[in-house]
Amino acid sequence: MQRLVKALASCGPVGYIPIASGSVASLIGVGLFAALGSFPALYAEVTLGVVVLSFAVTMRAEALFGEDDPRIVLDEVAGQMVSLLWIPVSAGWATWGFFLFRFFDIFKPPPIRWLEERLGPAGVCADDVAAGLYTLLILQLIKIL
Repeated sequence: MQRLVKALASCGPVGYIPIASGSVASLIGVGLFAALGSFPALYAEVTLGVVVLSFAVTMRAEALFGEDDPRIVLDEVAGQMVSLLWIPVSAGWATWGFFLFRFFDIFKPPPIRWLEERLGPAGVCADDVAAGLYTLLILQLIKIL
């Protein structure tokens, strides 16, 4: 079971990439958007599943890897997927979604940092979902304007 948790949390070898593993994991989320985004209901269901799985796995993975270990990257996939909910499927939207999500995930404006610091193991995933929600809000506002 520990091997499965480590494999899921690290998205296989992605978490072991020494530089920018979180960005590479985010690209997995973009890939899932490219594959499933034309089916918004299905994409939303898969996104919800990845978010739930991410919370369950990252909380267990912290006990194995250590607190907020950089090998834990499934949370980046989940947050990136949240950021692209109900967005038109195109390279432009996906690119904006990727860069905005990475910005919010790295710089953690309030309350993202608070979530990460105060929620213990759940904060590892909660901050990425919050960064995804920030990105989603901005993309949706751009879409309607």
